[in-house]
Amino acid sequence: MNYLPIGTIVKHFKHEMCSLEDQCQNRYIYRIEGYARDADSEDIVVVYRAMYPPFQLWIRKVSEFYRSVDTTKYPDIHQDWIYEEVIAPDLPEIATLPSTRSTRESDKAILAKVDTATAVDSDPLPFC
Repeated sequence: MNYLPIGTIVKHFKHEMCSLEDQCQNRYIYRIEGYARDADSEDIVVVYRAMYPPFQLWIRKVSEFYRSVDTTKYPDIHQDWIYEEVIAPDLPEIATLPSTRSTRESDKAILAKVDTATAVDSDPLPFC
């Protein structure tokens, strides 16, 4: 499985269900901080940070993070995956990604807001 790179901005599919006000506050927008191994189960987990206050750090098993949306439960969702990368080729960090991905105006707006958000700086953690 190919994992998204550390630093990638992703949106949870529930972002589509948010009010405009919540979308403007980056609700359900996250940054991948790294990958780690669970000490008990030894499962690989994704470590990701919310891009909205209080900028909490979260973990989720890779198998749960990289899975498709249940279209039976959420038939009106357009997003294919639980978490999808926010794409905006005009930003330097994103411009180097393969150009086969589509550019969405809504993604550019999300990244612009994330870029100006005041996130807490975290100490670098050792990720595997």
